[in-house]
Amino acid sequence: MQLVEAGRVELDAPVQRYLPWFRVADGEAGHITVRHLLHHMSGFPRSAGDQPMNAGDGSDADIENGARALAAARLNRPVGATYEYSNVNYNVLGAIVQAASGQSYEAYVQRHIFDPLDMRHSFSSEQAARDGGLANGHVFWFGMPVPFAIAYPRSFLPADCSPPAPRTWRTT
Repeated sequence: MQLVEAGRVELDAPVQRYLPWFRVADGEAGHITVRHLLHHMSGFPRSAGDQPMNAGDGSDADIENGARALAAARLNRPVGATYEYSNVNYNVLGAIVQAASGQSYEAYVQRHIFDPLDMRHSFSSEQAARDGGLANGHVFWFGMPVPFAIAYPRSFLPADCSPPAPRTWRTT
């Protein structure tokens, strides 16, 4: 919304104004607006957001590449017809933040949200969180607590820090 207030993004503009390459399998991408994404009325099914959009390599292109991967996704309802929560809406919004701001999503969040609010223990990247002392959780394995770390795919960052299900666990 900061970018809307700054006149760099319009809520009723089609996503393709900011991401000209944006496509979905059924050709309806041109009808999806920023507002549709914000309100989960884009037509993307919930299942489209149950996994990170691409495995990614952690590069600066991961969020964009994740949004590009939606070219194979099919909408399950007409754009704007009804609400259905799907994480991909916010992943695409993350790509729009990058395109409209000229910054990585993480840099934008850090500079325009965390820094002004003096949120010194909030992080927008896994590495920054680890550098800042990210704690590992624990799971019980044969009755013993075992440390684990959640994988944080960068292409999924704008929607959430971790994929909802199934989670990717790695022991530390």
